[in-house]
Amino acid sequence: PQELEAALEREAKLGASLSHKGIAAVFDFGFHGDKSYTVFEYVEGETLRQVMQRRGRIPLEEVVQITADLAAALDFAHVQGVVHRDLKPENVCMTAAREFKILDLGVARDVKRDLESGDYSGTPAYSSPEQARCQSADGRSDQYALGLMVFGRSPIPTRSSC
Repeated sequence: PQELEAALEREAKLGASLSHKGIAAVFDFGFHGDKSYTVFEYVEGETLRQVMQRRGRIPLEEVVQITADLAAALDFAHVQGVVHRDLKPENVCMTAAREFKILDLGVARDVKRDLESGDYSGTPAYSSPEQARCQSADGRSDQYALGLMVFGRSPIPTRSSC
């Protein structure tokens, strides 16, 4: 419990340190009984998964713009030493203004602190090969997931060996 509270506090502070238009803000965190919570900015809209299901194939020009916006937000996080580690269409929201925001930094990690930990977190279908082998993840792992989102599926089996 005390270790869990400390870990939650580190992750919430990490998320709160990221102030970028392409990343949902973290406002608060804490515990209610034995359950942890994080209060994120409310982002009204659809997840990228919902957009893809509703629209089907998205024109290349839009895919390029979406990818560029998400890559800029990830670059900002990576410069700050933060890796999302669970980037997927369900963790991206399109607002009514057609802007995209990365959501759910609940498994984000400080690269400097966790470089050797090798703890697995993420969604197997969007995990990089190093994550699937329980090796350290860095910004390249998020870029890999972004590439899979553009490609549409993983080119390798999605089984974790952890």
